[in-house]
Amino acid sequence: LQKNFSMVSTEQVIDRIKNDKPLPLKACWLTFDDGYKEHYKYVFPELVKRNLSGAFFVPSSPIKENKMLGINSIHHILASVNDVNILVKDLKNLCIKFALSQKEISEYYKKYAIPNRFDNAETKFFKNMLQYGLPEQLRSEMISILFQKFLGVSETEFSSNFYLSLDEVKKLISGGMYVGSHGANHYHYDQINLQKQKGDILSS
Repeated sequence: LQKNFSMVSTEQVIDRIKNDKPLPLKACWLTFDDGYKEHYKYVFPELVKRNLSGAFFVPSSPIKENKMLGINSIHHILASVNDVNILVKDLKNLCIKFALSQKEISEYYKKYAIPNRFDNAETKFFKNMLQYGLPEQLRSEMISILFQKFLGVSETEFSSNFYLSLDEVKKLISGGMYVGSHGANHYHYDQINLQKQKGDILSS
């Protein structure tokens, strides 16, 4: 990227947006999302070594509350099992345990089990149900149960080794990096109302 593009800072990008100041030709802006521990461990030293500035957009709840983002928990659960049908069966059993009827589960399946070029129908059903299909509190409880079962560790224990700590975020800033908001809880904003969107942004 350094060889073929003009590397720009976040401040240059903001200046372009706010003041219409032109960027160099073939501008390249380095951004890193989701606040993963590996960004501090691997990316940060490389940027410092190359005298580059990166922009790190971090969700606040994993850092402030030591909790897993639902999307990351879901991906780890999926990665821990070879046969997604096992997960779908467990998910359906949890739905019954939490008082959903067979008819409701069938309607959810019809709505969310739509395959795409990345995932088969069962995987899409599992992801969509736990990302936004079910009510938030129910999703959270189910994810925690499945995470503990298939990874053998609680989400809280896992989180501390997966996301940046507050101290690491401070070191990114003192090391010349830009840190910006990526929301608090990594919601799909098209799936939540305006009030909840505002709350998530403000709390971040």
